[in-house]
Amino acid sequence: PPAHYPSPVPVTALDFRPDGSLLAVSGYHEVLLFDPIDGRLVSRLQNVAERIHGLAFSPDGSLLAVAAGTPARLGEVTLTRVDNGETVHD
Repeated sequence: PPAHYPSPVPVTALDFRPDGSLLAVSGYHEVLLFDPIDGRLVSRLQNVAERIHGLAFSPDGSLLAVAAGTPARLGEVTLTRVDNGETVHD
């Protein structure tokens, strides 16, 4: 993913953590986690396929399911720990 986005990229997926404390937004090869109150970037979950098509937090908000892929090449669903970005299952 880029260090910063010089121009806007399409948002193809987003989801709020069940307690409302985080907003997960699709980026390019990453998921951006924002504080929905002040809009501050909290963290970036990287090492994700090119295009993200779906995001879903677990009921307790500790895991994030990311459905992503590279057009005409691959598709994947990963479960990632929100606190440290570790992939739990692919």
